Parts: sequence; structure tokens; C-alpha cells
Amino acid sequence: MNAQRKQALVAIIAGSKGSLTEYSLTQAVTDLSAYQHAGTLGGALEGIQVDASAKAQSADAAIARLRNISYGPDDASSRIVKWLYPTASTVASGVGLDASGQPVNVDPARVVSLQTELNKLGLDIPIAVLLDDPGSTTTRQTIIKDLSIP
Repeated sequence: MNAQRKQALVAIIAGSKGSLTEYSLTQAVTDLSAYQHAGTLGGALEGIQVDASAKAQSADAAIARLRNISYGPDDASSRIVKWLYPTASTVASGVGLDASGQPVNVDPARVVSLQTELNKLGLDIPIAVLLDDPGSTTTRQTIIKDLSIP
């Protein structure tokens, strides 16, 4: 409710800085009415609905993107996986394996480095999405360069 009132107040303050021809009495009354409405329970509920709708649209877009990812490892994703599993002899289906075919653990320090790099790039995605998403090729190449992955 306070956020909606502050948004409505911005228009009032901005208008009051102008002349009467730029900010008419009609506009001032309209802005004051919006300010008053923003402070009511109805205004607060409207604000919550608008905010919830925006969040739902964003979540729907993220869900659709994640559902449409088809795994297609490229050179960059393979290099990152090999870097994450430095003791692995081979990597199969994104899991590092030793010479006898047993799974090996990822290097935790490298996982932290990779997650830090994702955060630095403003990406809030799991590492698995980075590796699997065909649309993240450029991001993978940037990470290889920035982290000096062989």
C-alpha cells in the first residue's frame, strides 16, 4: 500500500514543479484521487493483483523455457563438465566416471566458481540448465573464457 501511494505521489510532486499550463487543476485532482485510492484497502488489493500477475507471467515464461530445453551437448558444455569433474576419466550423461566406470564427485570449489560467475552475469539458473540449454551457447563460451577453462 505504501509503495502504491509513493508511486501516486511521484506524479503529484512532478506536476507541482511545473506551471499551471503544464499541470492543470484537473490533472492535480486526478492525481490526488489516485493518491487517495492507493491508500485504501481496495487500492492495496489492486496493487497486489498487479504485482502477482507480473510475477505469474515471469514464472510462466521461465517454466515454458525450461520445459522446452532439449539436451544437446556442444563443445562448450562438454568442456565445462570435464572441468567440473577433474578426476574423471570420462563423462557420460553429465556425470564424471573414473576408469572403472564408478561415479566421481564434482570439484566443489569449481562449482562455487561457476555459480559465482553465473551470478556475476546476472543469471539465476541452475548449472544443469546452463549446460543443457541450446540458447546458452554464448554464455557457456563467456564462462569458459572468464574462468580460463581449458
